[in-house]
Amino acid sequence: MHTTIPDRVARIRIVVENIKNEYILTQLKKFGLTVHYINNCSNKYNNLETLIEKQHSGQCNIRMAHSNFKEKIKVCRADYIKTLDFVRLKVKHIDGAKNRINTSRISTTPVESMFAEVLRFYNNVLREPELVNYLAQFNITPNTYINSIEEAKSLKSTILAMKGNAENATEKRNKALVELEDICNEIRTVAKYALKDNPQLLEQINIKVRS
Repeated sequence: MHTTIPDRVARIRIVVENIKNEYILTQLKKFGLTVHYINNCSNKYNNLETLIEKQHSGQCNIRMAHSNFKEKIKVCRADYIKTLDFVRLKVKHIDGAKNRINTSRISTTPVESMFAEVLRFYNNVLREPELVNYLAQFNITPNTYINSIEEAKSLKSTILAMKGNAENATEKRNKALVELEDICNEIRTVAKYALKDNPQLLEQINIKVRS
């Protein structure tokens, strides 16, 4: 059965919190576990919680950024389609413009290709003053739409950077988790002998005692 991260952390927390029991601590010290060792375990657990929170926060931020990005793409596509519809109406009445502007519907996937093609479309439109003036009557402003695409591209780059940071945070969390599990396993092994006559205390640090 797959053990989840929260389950693994919970098992560690049981050990970290209960080894602070004065009697347990005294018995563990008799078997060579120093106060410094125990304190180091607590510090590593605090660090693990910080890493978990950072990793979780990073994932939440990525989801929010993805949602914003999808909304921006939706707006950019709608702006492009609206502009294209009106360009098609006017371009045939401007000498040679039809050869200078691609009025075929641009594929919206992949997104990077769409950005490049739509930007080329808008820049070609902007080279036609008569067309720009015509579009302005309908509150269609290619420059504004270009800015929207640049914002979407920037957000895409930000998301990629965030993913890189999130992967790094996950790697650090996993490494800290494994390290702390090893320490807790060592503590439990010592405790089996230090507290062998106290089954209730063993159970407090998640060691099952056979009846």
